[in-house]
Amino acid sequence: MEAKTTACPVLALGKSAASVAQSLKAQMGEQMDLYAITEDVEGALQIIFPHEQPWRFLLYNRAEVAPDVVKRFGTAAKIGGSVICIEIAAHQEAVRTSWQMGTDILLRTDSERACRDAAAFLLCMAVRPQPTCGIDFQDVVSMFAGTDHARIGTAEASGKLAKAHAIADALREIDWRLSSMRGLLVNIAGSEERVCTEEMEGYMNAVMNKAAEDGNMIWGVSIDPALGDTVQVTVIATRGWKREGRDACDWISRLVEVTFRENDER
Repeated sequence: MEAKTTACPVLALGKSAASVAQSLKAQMGEQMDLYAITEDVEGALQIIFPHEQPWRFLLYNRAEVAPDVVKRFGTAAKIGGSVICIEIAAHQEAVRTSWQMGTDILLRTDSERACRDAAAFLLCMAVRPQPTCGIDFQDVVSMFAGTDHARIGTAEASGKLAKAHAIADALREIDWRLSSMRGLLVNIAGSEERVCTEEMEGYMNAVMNKAAEDGNMIWGVSIDPALGDTVQVTVIATRGWKREGRDACDWISRLVEVTFRENDER
């Protein structure tokens, strides 16, 4: 019997985010409820999400939407659930943390393509109780415990060394040193012949050996015969201070305490 699915709400702020969300809607169909605001985002009324789905997604392009607007919508979207925010932003732009955006989890990428691929990957797990890739949604959530934010890398490759090239390209797109990554969530999609599990274990072990000593990696495989000779890789990487819980006030108070102790300028 086919597993039941629940439509997941996705709020897109701005034209580029709406474009990404429209392509997601075409892919997800009835599994996704799309709320798009493309005109007068700052003056738009709040959207009340149904409580049946505990996870909600917020997509926006930093070049189009002001941070206070994102926080307003992110805070409202959290009523009755939790929010995963995917921000399209250039690498050189200052990093903000999830709580600054009024959301629970903040993912960051500099391309609409990576935003679409990562959102599709996460949406599928949020609405399907039994994902085919070997990663469940709790795996996703656990990767963010005690970290400030995450980045997304996606890539695809064909040929004899497709898996190695796609993994390397996805990690390169994240633009972080492997040794600084505390968490890695990796999904490899391809035909059954292309994503042999035993071979993938070797690649993943090689990656993990170069990651942070206290890091964690979760990976899975999605079988998609339609990809033929092509292998697609999606990587979500986290880094930042490991801390108990997500209490922003506690984090700020400890930061102030350290600053005063070091500078003694009260």
